[in-house]
Amino acid sequence: MSKLFHGITPAEGRALMERLGGYTRFFRKGETLIQEGQVKRNIGVLLDGLLEMFETDADGRRSMVGFVRPPDTFALVFAFAEVQRHPATVVARADSSVLLIPLDRILPPSGVDIMPAHRRFIKNLLAVTCETSWKLRSRAFILTRRSTADRLMTYLRERMRKGRLNLTFRMTDRVWPISCVLTAARCRPSSDVSRRRGCCPTTRITSS
Repeated sequence: MSKLFHGITPAEGRALMERLGGYTRFFRKGETLIQEGQVKRNIGVLLDGLLEMFETDADGRRSMVGFVRPPDTFALVFAFAEVQRHPATVVARADSSVLLIPLDRILPPSGVDIMPAHRRFIKNLLAVTCETSWKLRSRAFILTRRSTADRLMTYLRERMRKGRLNLTFRMTDRVWPISCVLTAARCRPSSDVSRRRGCCPTTRITSS
């Protein structure tokens, strides 16, 4: 269940979506849900499938923002910002079903009484937006490290600090195929790291 509906019963959720005009749509693999520069109209919840978000620079080069997996939201962080158009493209990487909720129905006019589930939904929306913004801040902190090795070590230290990675190290003079560490930590291996001498794990890697 999406965090947007935390504390809301299925019956309340159905009634709320009817009031807000929420609807489901199916997208086949390769179809575009949102085009970069498109006027904002909805926020979305992925019910089933896989979505990819990416930005395109002036030279036409793509820069991946991330993947969306059920039951995550998308098009949410900038939903109520002054930015009028979507900053990224969203494409289905597998056959996907999504719940789309019109933006202009989420925040009621001043003085209008709303149902308790609607009030809870708005509170959840704010919580999810803040959580997503914090995750983006953490990612930016890692990506600003100067080298690939520094970025890797910063990521692993953060995971260990939060208790989500149980890992010890010893220094070694041989080249260690660090790609297995990157896979466990859900990062992409790079040729720079795989050629580098460095920290070799001496215990089983566990990541959550």
